Amino acid sequence: MGAAALASPTTEERRSRRVPFRGEIEYRYGGSESGKAQWCSVGREGACIRIGRYLRPGRRIRVECHGLDLEARVIWCRATAGGDHFVAGLQIVNGGAEASMLALSAIVQRLIA
Repeated sequence: MGAAALASPTTEERRSRRVPFRGEIEYRYGGSESGKAQWCSVGREGACIRIGRYLRPGRRIRVECHGLDLEARVIWCRATAGGDHFVAGLQIVNGGAEASMLALSAIVQRLIA
């Protein structure tokens, strides 16, 4: 199974369509743990990221990108085909679907500005 298949779970695992998206983010969890990751895709209720470590499903993380600070919950996390990275599905939890779409739209607007 290739990295693209791992980054795209079956339709049963998500409720909305994802759009490919690239860009770097910073994340934090557990008070002192942090790192960098990359967007893979974004959607109305969440996103998929490529990350250098495993994050347990259910874990809440803070995602910082271009001045926006979002809270997200890890829905799933899987190793890539090469095993050197992971892809994780996130659900934005601070403000519901409308807020997550506005936040993700703001990120896109800031990146293309």
